[in-house]
Amino acid sequence: MAEADSVLSFNNFEMEPENVTQISPIIKEELPDKEVCVFYLAGKCRFGAECRNKHEDPAIDLANNSVFSKSKRTTQKPQDRLSKKQKLKLLKQSVEDAETQTTKKPSMKTAVDVISRIQWDDLLCKEYFKVGYLDRFLGIVEKPFLAFDWSDPSIVDNYTLAIPKHRIHYFKYKHKKVWDKNERLDAIFGSTGSDISISDLMKEVDEEEKIMNKKGLEVEEREIDDEMSSIYSDESYSDDSVEVHIQEGAKTGETVTSFCTHASEIKENSDRSRTKSQFESYHNNIQPNFFIAVRLTEPDVLDKILEVRDHIQSLEPVLKECCMNRETFHLTLSMLHLESVAEINQASRAIHLIKDELCDFINPHIELQLRGLDNFEQRVVYVCVENQPSFITFVEKVQQLLEREGVTLANNFSFVPHVTLLKVNRPVSRLRRTKYIDPSLYLKFAQNHFGSMKIDNIHLCEIGDHRRKDGFYQCVTQLTL
Repeated sequence: MAEADSVLSFNNFEMEPENVTQISPIIKEELPDKEVCVFYLAGKCRFGAECRNKHEDPAIDLANNSVFSKSKRTTQKPQDRLSKKQKLKLLKQSVEDAETQTTKKPSMKTAVDVISRIQWDDLLCKEYFKVGYLDRFLGIVEKPFLAFDWSDPSIVDNYTLAIPKHRIHYFKYKHKKVWDKNERLDAIFGSTGSDISISDLMKEVDEEEKIMNKKGLEVEEREIDDEMSSIYSDESYSDDSVEVHIQEGAKTGETVTSFCTHASEIKENSDRSRTKSQFESYHNNIQPNFFIAVRLTEPDVLDKILEVRDHIQSLEPVLKECCMNRETFHLTLSMLHLESVAEINQASRAIHLIKDELCDFINPHIELQLRGLDNFEQRVVYVCVENQPSFITFVEKVQQLLEREGVTLANNFSFVPHVTLLKVNRPVSRLRRTKYIDPSLYLKFAQNHFGSMKIDNIHLCEIGDHRRKDGFYQCVTQLTL
């Protein structure tokens, strides 16, 4: 019984936690030691005395326990031992960090994000957006959004316009910037705190353009009108005092009793460095209202030319109404000025009178090669017709025979054989806010061979908007050679 009580008391003793260290020193040694708090050493521990790790400096402990220590040192926090200069530096750094956090600018959407939205957002009309990018030789260059191939520049050919995205500086909707890298402007997404959404901004720009077009106060528009009228006339030009109408379905060789003409198609000059005196002399020259042309009928040639036209329209749809149709492609031989019905009848008879001479001259048929694309002052895009001596002689013969029969010619510019593909008119120039055509739109076709055409017909055509049922120009008469 006594032994049992002793054992019971011993067990009770073991259950008391304050006596564990007294009877079991081995257990104490086996308990894991706490690590020194690294945040305490850096002076940044926010738990203080409640921290689970030690708040001790090993270097200080070692110095206190050393036999060479002559004085008893007290435990100090590392920041208490810093010099005044170090404390000021830390204080300044903390203030700067706080200011940086409070004044940090919001992240801005990149050019890649803008491109993706313009491509896939149906509310944004791609044809009205422009891109300003840095060219390594020319500086900042602005081109239509649709003129670019937005795939990787390393996988496109030399005739495709593709640029690295980091060279893009800004995007425009018509004339208004909607994204600018340097100005930190982002109206597309509003990532930099824009006060207006892109849809509202587009509506404002459209309204501004309507007002400007209505009032006609834009200086640029007046310059376009003045310069374009001094270079070539378009289908809307109506300064002629003559108002006549061709009878639809008039047979070849019949006398024409009425006709309609508008001065619209003038022969373009190949010399691109015209002087002021040349512009003035143009206004003093006779304005053409008819022209003699060879109609282009070869299907293979027409298909290749239409491929270029469709490519240009896909890149800039607004130019669609400026492009020639399949039925209207022709090669102009001479421009005429016919003031009255009598003069028109005289020209019609003259063409029939010289038919035999022309047939003898071009027997066998002259074949012309159509190769490459070019432009007249970046306003008219055309297919180049190779200059063959026999063809140039034929054109001169036609003009001589017509003059011999008393027909008034109006060739104000030197002869450049060509087939017009695209000509920018005034309304489209106002809409695009530029009268120039970017050569990059047709660069990949610039050296193409389109085929050959024969000189096997001649048409006396009226300049204007009127067309026959088959789509070609209204004709006074026509010959098959």
